[in-house]
Amino acid sequence: MQNYFSVNTLKSVAEHAPAKIAASAGITTLASALGVHIQICLLFIAVLVLDTLTRYLAQSAKLWRDLYPRTPGTLYDYWKFRTQARKWRYFRSDEMRKKFISKLGTYAIILFVFSVCDVAMLIARSQAFLVSLGTIFLSCTESISILENLQECGVKEVQALLAVISKRKDAIK
Repeated sequence: MQNYFSVNTLKSVAEHAPAKIAASAGITTLASALGVHIQICLLFIAVLVLDTLTRYLAQSAKLWRDLYPRTPGTLYDYWKFRTQARKWRYFRSDEMRKKFISKLGTYAIILFVFSVCDVAMLIARSQAFLVSLGTIFLSCTESISILENLQECGVKEVQALLAVISKRKDAIK
């Protein structure tokens, strides 16, 4: 039996401990200073991940309908079918990853610009609101995308919700 714990491991941990402690202290300080903004950004990233997962489900549902046109599937069936959908090139992981990373990067740039404007507003003793407004707008856009992906999966309840959103969107225009 192999010994996984050695003196070299202890030496490695001891050598890098000060750097790790300093890094974690810096991250903790930054997170507490930014507080709500970090939480908003993390929640927004969770919405982006959910959008990507529902996109996978929509593509798997498309394959399911192509193979079994008379058998309705469930979201669980589509989730189990995702590896087959990837093998049959209904979606490609590298393409989905590139879209996710580019979308995340674009949104990060937008929110960074808004945060710079918010700092300028605070310096001018005005109310800062652009980061919150931008995050809400982008989250709503992604939420609509999630609903559209679920509609492609055949979730009927989503259609009524999308109809209400469409009416509200037309009223705003």
